[in-house]
Amino acid sequence: MTEIVLFLHFIVAFMIVALILLQQGKGASMGAAFGSGASATIFGSRGPSSFLMKLTGVVVAAFFVTSLSLDCLTTKQVRLENTLSLPASSLSLTHSIPFLAGNHVVKEGS
Repeated sequence: MTEIVLFLHFIVAFMIVALILLQQGKGASMGAAFGSGASATIFGSRGPSSFLMKLTGVVVAAFFVTSLSLDCLTTKQVRLENTLSLPASSLSLTHSIPFLAGNHVVKEGS
């Protein structure tokens, strides 16, 4: 699941870069201000700038969601890896444990 979200995250990041590079600067539309036929375009009289700005906002929101999703998924994965799991046989304390008392090996209970 993490790999899928990471792949989407990269795609969305590249889309953000592309959309920002497609947008025109503030001074690029000076010809349209003097009536240079911009009202007959597909996107309307304001041109593609408002459409691209809205699309950029949606893509940035998707980037935010994928970032939070990656954080939640990796945190959950690290918590699972950090939990200590011991086999059941090592947890049983019913066996007698030998220890050294001087030069002799003594078993508990003897």
